[in-house]
Amino acid sequence: MTHLGVQPAARRNAIIADFLSDGLEGLQHLTEDDVKDLCSSYAKRTDNPFPIILTPTQRKRFLALVLFVKDSIRAQVVPSFEDGTTAQELRDILDEALQQEKTRKEQKKVGESFHDTEFTHRLKSQAQWEKFNEELLATLNMIIGAQGAPIVYVIREEEKANFDQILDYEDALIQALILEGPEFKVDARTVHQIILKNVHEDSDAYTYIKKPLLKRQDGRQDYIALKDHYAIDKPSQYGKEFCFEKFSLKVQKAYDDLDLQGRPVHNSDIVEEL
Repeated sequence: MTHLGVQPAARRNAIIADFLSDGLEGLQHLTEDDVKDLCSSYAKRTDNPFPIILTPTQRKRFLALVLFVKDSIRAQVVPSFEDGTTAQELRDILDEALQQEKTRKEQKKVGESFHDTEFTHRLKSQAQWEKFNEELLATLNMIIGAQGAPIVYVIREEEKANFDQILDYEDALIQALILEGPEFKVDARTVHQIILKNVHEDSDAYTYIKKPLLKRQDGRQDYIALKDHYAIDKPSQYGKEFCFEKFSLKVQKAYDDLDLQGRPVHNSDIVEEL
């Protein structure tokens, strides 16, 4: 609190006892409005050593401290400051937290228009995979999700979360977010909707995510299923005239038709449909 400019010691200790009653990690639950209300309340209290009137700069530093904690926990890092951190070093850290929040808000606003993006290359077969994948990655990088990061993290290659301090914060955050929990489900659903919007319904690609993935609305599972089929060229052992994608499309259609009619599936039904 000394580095945040709160003086004298009695006032500083009183604010520490209140604002940091649950330690740094306790700040993760505070919103921007919560911080404003707390700072305002210090000026209204009458118990000694209150009232304490904080300057606009001090209020901004308190908010920045909360944002720093949120950024740390978002990246699976315990929020802390090294021993011997100087006032200038602390303020640089807090300034960076404020800048990241400003950038995040700006990008979130811009990203809102990308939710309904229609790709130039909608996925129908392996021929469109590379261009479709490029458009998907670019789109997901523009949308800030429920975890405060570009939702491209939903389809990252590595399943395990890991914060790499060598990378820029945003790149490191994409690798550090956990792929579970309510916020992840929200982001995974958004990715699912974007993928589904840009896959032809009458294509073999649609069959790979239709059942049972369609009900789960999990964009990560959608992407894994599509990537498994299209990312690597798999030559057919049956020769050039045999197209496995068309075959699987017919098989899936047969199952779907029988399911709609409420009929059990028999091998003879599938053969007849083919």
